[in-house]
Amino acid sequence: MSKRQKVVWRSARAALVGIGLLCGSAAFAQVTNSVLTGNVVDAATKAPVADVVVTATSPALQGEQVVVTDATGLYRVPQLPPGMYTLRFEKESYRPFSRTGIDVASDRTLRLNVELLPETAGATEISVVGSPPTVDVGSSTTGTTISQDFVRNLAVSRPGGLGGANRSFDSLAVAAPQANADLYGVGINGTTSPENSYLIDGLQVNNPAYGTLATPLTSEFIDEVNVITGGYMPEYGRTTGGAISAVTKSGGNEFHGSVFGTFTPGSWTGAPGIIPGATPAITGKRENGNIGDFGATIGGYIIKDKLWFFAGVQYAAQRYIFYRTFNYSPSPGTFLPIDNSTQRRFGDEKGWNYIGKLTYLINSDHRLSLTVTGTPTTGGGGGSFPLRTQGTQRGVLAAGTYTLGTFNSANLMTKFDSLNINGEWNGSFADKKLLVD
Repeated sequence: MSKRQKVVWRSARAALVGIGLLCGSAAFAQVTNSVLTGNVVDAATKAPVADVVVTATSPALQGEQVVVTDATGLYRVPQLPPGMYTLRFEKESYRPFSRTGIDVASDRTLRLNVELLPETAGATEISVVGSPPTVDVGSSTTGTTISQDFVRNLAVSRPGGLGGANRSFDSLAVAAPQANADLYGVGINGTTSPENSYLIDGLQVNNPAYGTLATPLTSEFIDEVNVITGGYMPEYGRTTGGAISAVTKSGGNEFHGSVFGTFTPGSWTGAPGIIPGATPAITGKRENGNIGDFGATIGGYIIKDKLWFFAGVQYAAQRYIFYRTFNYSPSPGTFLPIDNSTQRRFGDEKGWNYIGKLTYLINSDHRLSLTVTGTPTTGGGGGSFPLRTQGTQRGVLAAGTYTLGTFNSANLMTKFDSLNINGEWNGSFADKKLLVD
């Protein structure tokens, strides 16, 4: 190979490596934002009303989003983060009108049609509080949205699964119809969990080798989980199961925080069943040890309505106890345990979760966010078994895997580390006719 050919090959190889790094995880920024749309008409004549100023406000939104209705009375407020919104409609010669309590979930297009009354009707302003629109008019998606209200009032966890001790966000999916826990996570519509697509703030976080969830981020850092069981749009591709999309918490114009923890003592669980081997000469069992986590979060503002922050950290650990007993046969068909033959080993997994997030509003048309998340996790070591191996990617291994095998941990230690850096820009041009995510 000539010197010139070598240079060309190295350049091509470098380019391919760069492309691979950029494309290693797919990013779908649009799946975290939503749209409010509708038509404004005259209450008396039913004619469309143009040039109505529509203002959207929310504790989840920095500043305000303002749009104007067109000649057909149509308005569209795009790129809205999930939250509770108020829409205000104003135009000269018409009464101001406001609608509160509009619950906007992620990746939704909600329609709210409004009738404005002329000023001659008498009152100065009308405020309507009622059931908000809930039907997504932008897609045929089916599924369940799990908000913080659900998480605060009903504890959902999956001990034994991937991220079981730290209460991973995907464990919330078991609350959705057609979803069931399996050895690797949560399966949807009869598929296995490695067939799902997992997203955090629009970033796909599947394990590229096994398809499992590679970043089991705790639900304490999550504002909303959207479990899509069918009818998903093309941006949710790369899946033969469902899609589990999480939106992380953000700061706000008020400081807020939490200190949390859970603990599951193994002594409160029932007696485990006996696991027979290929021969009754060896039997075993697996008991629950202790499962728990603790951590804290804090969020607020650096500059009101301009720069928000959110941060959190959590430590989680789980332990299982494996037993193996040798038996003898004093008579045909009878097996009794040999005295002092029972052996005991621990199975351990420990990990940290962390998040840091900044959200910056450049102006009413451009918003930036930067999120860093990680879930460094170790298993085994120090004479204990790991709860999963690099090859299986399961949660807690089947009890017989160790109990009836060599029963020697050999100080085997596993590491499952993830680091995600997610930058997002939401911009609009030409009076919000051109959107960029």
